[in-house]
Amino acid sequence: MKILIVGEFVYEMYANALFNAFKKLGEEVSSFELNKYSGSNAFSKFVNKLQNRLLVGPKISRLNNDLVEQVRVQKPELIFLYRTPQIYANTVIEIKKFGTKVFSYNNDNPFSGIPTLKYWRHYLKAAGFCDHNFVYRERNVSDFKKVGIENVSVLKSYYTRWRN
Repeated sequence: MKILIVGEFVYEMYANALFNAFKKLGEEVSSFELNKYSGSNAFSKFVNKLQNRLLVGPKISRLNNDLVEQVRVQKPELIFLYRTPQIYANTVIEIKKFGTKVFSYNNDNPFSGIPTLKYWRHYLKAAGFCDHNFVYRERNVSDFKKVGIENVSVLKSYYTRWRN
């Protein structure tokens, strides 16, 4: 199966661990690294940080457009969005036009108000268009159902032998 993992590939125990697990299972895995969308000088780093916080701006639009383009070219069968609050609902809709299944996972609580409820707006809208959504805590299953998203289940922490 062709799988595309979308996420921040900064820490080994998150998107990287999922990527490596699928690879170890013999799947054809590629990545879309959100952390590659950052500036190099002080001003662009400041603007980048602002866009990351507000989840709006040219960087956010560009990464969404680039993701759709990568899906168009690679044609993965499954996309796994690993904690991606910057992915727009329209991006998920466009991706699904290629016949790709889209799963999401978020280990944070998007209903907690941390950092803000507005911060999670894209993630929650996009979740409604995903084929399945995985959450870290049981409480979020009922939270999702309260906002009309039924295709949700718990995916607990995993053990990585090389790290733990």
